[in-house]
Amino acid sequence: MLPLFNSGEVVEKLDYKGGKEERLSDADVQQLAKALLKNNKFYGKLKLDENRISDLAILAISEVLRKPNFQNIKELSLEGNPDLTCKAGEYIGQAMIDNCQNMKLKELDFEGIDLGQRGLCRIIDAANKTPSLEKINVGVLTDNALLLIAGRLRDNKHLKELKFQETEDHQQYWSRDSQQAFC
Repeated sequence: MLPLFNSGEVVEKLDYKGGKEERLSDADVQQLAKALLKNNKFYGKLKLDENRISDLAILAISEVLRKPNFQNIKELSLEGNPDLTCKAGEYIGQAMIDNCQNMKLKELDFEGIDLGQRGLCRIIDAANKTPSLEKINVGVLTDNALLLIAGRLRDNKHLKELKFQETEDHQQYWSRDSQQAFC
């Protein structure tokens, strides 16, 4: 539920923790995104972990990241949303690329999410073009995805922390060659 009045105070963190039946839906996040598009008082961390959101909600959040002149979100956490797909990476990554001059995003977290190669590529390309981005968790990686990020991040100078997890698919575990690509 959105606030009924504006206190004028700067809000630094939006972190919703509901029970199993009270998790945020796509419609909830779409309403939140509409509010953030009109708001210049929130500047901070948007934590949407472990909700019932899909790529549709991320499409709405990507519009907030495209917001010119005032960037609301400095940290975005989407951890534990199993319905997110490669489209989530594509939407967020493209929004970052489209607004890289105004982007204030410092941290991005896709922990536990498989963005696939298309989503991963878009996020890595965005990370390379977004100097403000310092920390990123690109989620679950296959052997091919590990090789891909090793090559694409080779010239990145501003990223300070990169996290990822190995896939649970035993046919796509990381090979020695993929692991050594980071050395």
